[in-house]
Amino acid sequence: MDDKKMVVFRVSELEYGIAGEFVQSIEKMQVITRVPFTKHYIKGVFNLRGVVIPVISLSDILQTNSSKQLEEQKIIIIKFEDTELGIIIDEATDVLTVNSYELEPMDEKFELSHLFAGVLKLDTRLISIIDIERALFPDRKEE
Repeated sequence: MDDKKMVVFRVSELEYGIAGEFVQSIEKMQVITRVPFTKHYIKGVFNLRGVVIPVISLSDILQTNSSKQLEEQKIIIIKFEDTELGIIIDEATDVLTVNSYELEPMDEKFELSHLFAGVLKLDTRLISIIDIERALFPDRKEE
């Protein structure tokens, strides 16, 4: 079975995970420059060590409200294929090693279930694992 690292974080008091292979770093909130005429969840761009990184709000994609003030939030920098992207989160909580058999499918009755690779149950915790491609790069077409 496949053991994978998962970076676990909170948005709006709920826990989510992203496969660790995509996570480059976790940064303090930065000054974000707005970009006009973009989708509502794209908050703008910021300069990270000389690289301009687009930043999105995961709470806007998931249709929730953040539980923290903007200056208290963090940005997870991910790299998917050739694209780097910042995701605004409330806080990072864990790095876990999980086995693929521990993931349960997301119930398709939920409106946003297509954005998730599954749910991880750990004792009393439920961690929704985000499917990076479907949730953050919905405009990319499968080839």
